Amino acid sequence: MKHPVLGNRVWLIVWWLVWLFLTLGQSLLFYFAYGSFINISLPDSFISLLIYSGIALSLWYPFKFFNSGVTKPTVLISNLVASGAISVTMWVLITKFVMTVVLPAQNNYQAYWDATFPYRVGTGVFIYGLIILTYYLIESLTNISEKNAKEARLESLVKETELKMLRSQINPHFLFNSLNSISSLTVTDPEKARIMIVKLSEFMRYALSRKDELPVSLESELENLRLYLDIEKVRFGDKLTTEENIE
Repeated sequence: MKHPVLGNRVWLIVWWLVWLFLTLGQSLLFYFAYGSFINISLPDSFISLLIYSGIALSLWYPFKFFNSGVTKPTVLISNLVASGAISVTMWVLITKFVMTVVLPAQNNYQAYWDATFPYRVGTGVFIYGLIILTYYLIESLTNISEKNAKEARLESLVKETELKMLRSQINPHFLFNSLNSISSLTVTDPEKARIMIVKLSEFMRYALSRKDELPVSLESELENLRLYLDIEKVRFGDKLTTEENIE
């Protein structure tokens, strides 16, 4: 069994490594858009994607809401597109506000922003698509895990039910009493002990081999009942008398 804390740490490391990779990719993209690296390229990419990572975490809740219950594909797509437009717009506006506050005015950030703005929007849309695909993957893995857990619980329940059915078919008191009687008869009457062993084995064979056979015939049940009574007759002798009246 995987340790839950270790599993969370692994996912957290993967999460930030992916964002670090996206930060480097965005820096390279903006390099081609602007024509050169400047001292604000890496801080801009780092801060902007740090902001986007927070937006990405908050997207999980509307994603779960959109996918809860039965939703028409057109409605689901419309909700995802609207959520994406809001997320990218918020990301762009918050990034612009934070960068203008953090960076000094002489760095000419506005020219850098104007040159990279179309690529910035495209990057935001691309990352939003990756986030939604990742959330669908997480949802699928969660559903598979829950399904496997339910199947394991169901299998355990089936085995427990089969065991209870087997116990109900084989009365332990009857079995123990029969074995005790056989043990006594091996000394006093070995022939009766042999007959009782044969009858008991046939009775057990029927109980174990026919437990999955549904429905069972009346003839089979009567034969098994006669075996049971024959065993009891060996135990009790003349004290037990039976009579059949079967239509």
